[in-house]
Amino acid sequence: MEVTTISHCCIKARLSHCAGSLICLALFSSLLADDRKLTEEELASQHLKSMGPVEQVLEGIPFRVALGVCTCRGRVFTQAGEESGAFRGEAGFVTGPDCVQFSVQFQSEHYPIEGFNYDGKEIRLLGFEAPRISGLSEPQYNVGQLTTYVPSWEKYVQEGLFGGTLNTSWPLLKPEKIFDKLRSIKRRNLEGKQRLTMRYHVGGSRGAELFFDPETFRHVATRFRLEKRRAGTVSIADPKQRVTLWEKFSDFEKVDGLELPTRWTITLELPRDTSHWEIDLHNLRHTKGPELKNSSR
Repeated sequence: MEVTTISHCCIKARLSHCAGSLICLALFSSLLADDRKLTEEELASQHLKSMGPVEQVLEGIPFRVALGVCTCRGRVFTQAGEESGAFRGEAGFVTGPDCVQFSVQFQSEHYPIEGFNYDGKEIRLLGFEAPRISGLSEPQYNVGQLTTYVPSWEKYVQEGLFGGTLNTSWPLLKPEKIFDKLRSIKRRNLEGKQRLTMRYHVGGSRGAELFFDPETFRHVATRFRLEKRRAGTVSIADPKQRVTLWEKFSDFEKVDGLELPTRWTITLELPRDTSHWEIDLHNLRHTKGPELKNSSR
């Protein structure tokens, strides 16, 4: 009996030791995986998997329509006639082959519409009546110290970056075609959360930084920074000419099997003002044809 008891204890001890070793090994492996430097190709591949069966969904129904409610906040909107500094309107985002349209319509004579059309060749701003108060797409807008950023903004749209994964032309849908534009991956803190960041080269600018959730590999934010030269200055690093565009995405839901964000916040940081467009999307669908508004210029 004593021998049996001793053997039993030894077996228990060995099993306990093995279990502890396996736990340590799992933790160590996890740390290695966490610290291992992902390549641009690996991150792009994991991100594509996180979206779902993209090719299957978009085959035959290449257009996506996203509709929702937009709330605009910032000092500029107070100056546009809204005491609370906030406007509320209807937002629409339609994308497809060589097609991007972003529009927000407000019940305001000062700020009736915001947005643009892109037809694969050029951007045309959606028409609106004077006094043309706009902080996002109007090049003649001066209240927020916005001067000239539209040429570089146009390149950002052409690359399919605007709207993130809401855009059917999102470049990471076909990562093999844009590997040469992807740069180093780093871990950064964004609003208290660790994110994987990857730079996307955009000609004529400082480029775009793409932020991903390190656990799900969802794309959760983009930062696009411009530095414009003023007339009579030599350095393009003049801080008064810096413009930063933030896009942030959250509240992901399945749409036809794809993981897409239903919360989209656009923030435009100007030298003397910051404006926000907070969009809650309540209707996302795929269609065989575009549903576009006309643009006047």
